[in-house]
Amino acid sequence: MMSFLWPSCWSSGFTTTNRMFGLVHAPVESSGVFRYMSSAFRGRLGSAASSRERTLNFFQNRVVLTSVRWMTPLKAFICIHPLIDTVCQFNSYTCGERLGEKIDHSLWSALCLIKNPSVIRQAHEDFYAAGARVAITASYQAHLDGFRELGVEEPEALAAMKRSVQLAREVAPLGGLVAGSLGAYGASLHNGAEYTGEYPGMDRAKLLEWHRPRALALREARCDLFACETVPCLMEAEALSQLVAELKHPAWITFSCKSHTQVSSGEPIADCVRAVAENPWIVGAGVNCTHPKFVKSLVEICRAQLPPEKSVVVYPNSGEVWNGTSHSWETGTATADSQFVDMAQEWYRSGASCIGGCCRTTPRTIKALAAGTFTR
Repeated sequence: MMSFLWPSCWSSGFTTTNRMFGLVHAPVESSGVFRYMSSAFRGRLGSAASSRERTLNFFQNRVVLTSVRWMTPLKAFICIHPLIDTVCQFNSYTCGERLGEKIDHSLWSALCLIKNPSVIRQAHEDFYAAGARVAITASYQAHLDGFRELGVEEPEALAAMKRSVQLAREVAPLGGLVAGSLGAYGASLHNGAEYTGEYPGMDRAKLLEWHRPRALALREARCDLFACETVPCLMEAEALSQLVAELKHPAWITFSCKSHTQVSSGEPIADCVRAVAENPWIVGAGVNCTHPKFVKSLVEICRAQLPPEKSVVVYPNSGEVWNGTSHSWETGTATADSQFVDMAQEWYRSGASCIGGCCRTTPRTIKALAAGTFTR
């Protein structure tokens, strides 16, 4: 389960620019006064928003939205403190250690979509209670071959993927978003390939076809955006960007990284971000499931490659190392929550506009982030 803060702001559909609050014009159409309200507040007025509208409102109208909790304009709130939003994704800590589920399978947490959906709902609820505003679904390793291993055929497998959106939606707070997780192809291999980018026999066209059924299921379930995550190589980033443009659905793309400058395949992250930066359906790009010590430099590179109206998205893991052979985390390497927050403040100052935690972070991590003070 991953978590984020979104302290920076995005533009409305109009051409007005407010640099003080980080507002810049984005290439989307305005749909009237209702674009100046959170989806939750509009819902109280009886306005039905599409997933795209909810997403664009969340990312692009941060300054002019209405805070559900305080019912005051966020423009005034941001003057005092950056807006903090946490995003949660169903992770190994929550289901494996805290909620007692065994997920050592090529489906990982998606196994629970078939065997125990209630544990997923509980996980989302726990992270929301800690301050989350966006849920990332438990579809990270959901793929047709993995379901077939359990004797689950395609129709039921696609229904399970859709269920991942529904479970998050059931416990989402007013104004909350649900991001449909499209984990890297390498995660389905169950050998740590999402941290190496070694994809024997695959090319861009094959990756596009592999991801398409998953993306269609999540879109049909009305996820607000795609979370294309733990992408280890340029080839897969290009395939996902092409798919997002084809489906015309908002998304972010985040990379797993092996150093201060490289994604897991060894390719420069600058090249990877540049390849997706101009796609109008990509609302942000950055880093996830990466050691926190690399993030500051990676943020600076991402910020330099993205248009100013797009977010740098970062949600590193706790710093522990995944052993793809033993299918276990190497202990003794975790970053304390207090240190994680201190580092997150550096990432924010370096240009990150969406900050959170990936594997082995917990609701306590999110609560600590939500309580932090972030200033530039």
